[in-house]
Amino acid sequence: MNGNVFLSHDKAIKHMKTHNSNVISVIPSDQLLIYRVEEGLEQLCKILNKSIPNITFPHLNDTLTFKQSYMNDDELKGIKTNVLIKQHEQNIKIADG
Repeated sequence: MNGNVFLSHDKAIKHMKTHNSNVISVIPSDQLLIYRVEEGLEQLCKILNKSIPNITFPHLNDTLTFKQSYMNDDELKGIKTNVLIKQHEQNIKIADG
């Protein structure tokens, strides 16, 4: 696989679609679940041959929760700061020629 596949959004999407097509072509349909989180646990539990738990579907990675965690995580704040500093340094180098 080309190490540059994720350098552009279009390449990443194309790679994902190719991968998904390959998976669909080799996995028997009765063993394949194309899972969408918004569908909840029923289909996932069915294919795993597990009973459906009597719980609310976990939403730890929903957009709001992710943003709140991301904005309040000290380690991530440090990483974001370092990224911004590096980007600023890069912009200065480009401007200076």
